[in-house]
Amino acid sequence: MDDLTTDGIRLHRDDARGLYTLDLHGETVATATFHDLGDGTTVVPHTEVLSSRRGQGIGAVLVGAVLDDLRSRHQ
Repeated sequence: MDDLTTDGIRLHRDDARGLYTLDLHGETVATATFHDLGDGTTVVPHTEVLSSRRGQGIGAVLVGAVLDDLRSRHQ
């Protein structure tokens, strides 16, 4: 499990569950599932944003943070 925290936004990666969570000031506001294919490729088939947080750009922040994390891992 790894965390990345910036300006009240925390991205948490749970390898055992294949799940990223995005917290905003301590509240989990979005998730993304992922599958490491073992060949340097990771698939992210599903993202979800809390309904009360939709339309605020949270999904874009989630996807950007996940992609940054995957790039840093060369996946």
